[in-house]
Amino acid sequence: MIYCRTAQEMIFPSVVAVLYCSNCYFLLSNLRFIKGKLEQQPDLYSEIVRKIIKNYFIVLKGVEKFEDLFSAPIFVVVVGNFCIVPIIIMDMMYIEDWISSLMLESVAYLAFIFATLGVLSVCAANIPLEISRIKSVLLDKLSCMSNQTNLFRVNKQVSIVLKRDSCILTGCNVFQFDRGFLLRALVTVISQAVLIFELGKSIRYSEKSLNNISKSNVSQLVII
Repeated sequence: MIYCRTAQEMIFPSVVAVLYCSNCYFLLSNLRFIKGKLEQQPDLYSEIVRKIIKNYFIVLKGVEKFEDLFSAPIFVVVVGNFCIVPIIIMDMMYIEDWISSLMLESVAYLAFIFATLGVLSVCAANIPLEISRIKSVLLDKLSCMSNQTNLFRVNKQVSIVLKRDSCILTGCNVFQFDRGFLLRALVTVISQAVLIFELGKSIRYSEKSLNNISKSNVSQLVII
């Protein structure tokens, strides 16, 4: 039973995170290589640029396939991690000897979760940013070209690149990975945990008040 829990809580998220980050890094390296090649080309209507743009679309297809393949597993990992965080927060609020009994385990879990999600969100958010930088390079080169004929030819070559939306990595299209994802998710989870704690506290207080009222009524009846 312990091994199953370890496999579920540590091994599976770690394997998915490593695979996800390694694939993100590979795709990001290809995009940066393409951006560097485009920056080195003086003319956007050359045959070399056509080949570079062709490779760019191949990388974009790889990003789309990567999104289709890893969207569901990464969704499970993120949701699972953010289910553990409010449980830890609730333990901190409810258990009196939390520091002596559960502090080390909780700190280890939180460090693992936030380190994993932080690396995931940064790696995933860099891909659409790099795609936007490639578009910026093309726009800068277009603005620098003064020959209207060349500008027309370049527009026909790169217009599809500029019009195409950036590929944004998501978790089953429920949330998008960007630089502010981890902070927003953390604030949401902590707020929910505090809300649940306050709700439970108010319910216990209401039950205690009802018990006191019923006891007082019973005592009054006995006196009568």
